[in-house]
Amino acid sequence: MNEKIEVVQYVSKMYRDVKLQMKEGERPQAKKYMLDREAEFVSYIDQIVSLLPREYELIIRYDFLEEREKKWWQKYFKKSTYYRKKSKAI
Repeated sequence: MNEKIEVVQYVSKMYRDVKLQMKEGERPQAKKYMLDREAEFVSYIDQIVSLLPREYELIIRYDFLEEREKKWWQKYFKKSTYYRKKSKAI
């Protein structure tokens, strides 16, 4: 399980870095026919995550892809449910 978390964390860091660069204007925004590899990568990750069941999508987005407060999940899950679903999401 530790290896899976490391992979998700690595991909998430790349995702956040590219999104930040695009937001700050360092990278061109994705265009209809001309995507650079990084923008295409972000698009693929967004598409993949959007295909997950809603509860898993929330966990991946809020724990890894977006910066949220640490206990964001308390609004949606009990502690044991959150950790069980997080394990499945990863």
